[in-house]
Amino acid sequence: MSSQKIVDPAHKRPLLAWLIEPHGWSERRACSVLGVARSTARYRRRPDRDEEVIALLSELAERFPERGFGKLFQLIRRRGHVWNHKRVWRVYCLMKLNQQRHS
Repeated sequence: MSSQKIVDPAHKRPLLAWLIEPHGWSERRACSVLGVARSTARYRRRPDRDEEVIALLSELAERFPERGFGKLFQLIRRRGHVWNHKRVWRVYCLMKLNQQRHS
């Protein structure tokens, strides 16, 4: 191990695994020594579930380029999807569809 300070939890997780598995330390002891909360050690990121929203938004935005978020959201609702408007808006912005379009 290098003598540099390990700061973020992403870099501490491999060190935790190294202490727990081959050395037989308990999770509690390893977390205590490294100064990591056990909840941080156990944290697993949720899988990204926005693929369906992205696919539908890109299809609708391509078909109706003149329509804004409100109209696209109405079309999504009419197709029977019950996605929250905040979730759809977040994806809409990630896809950079909220930029002004010039004719």
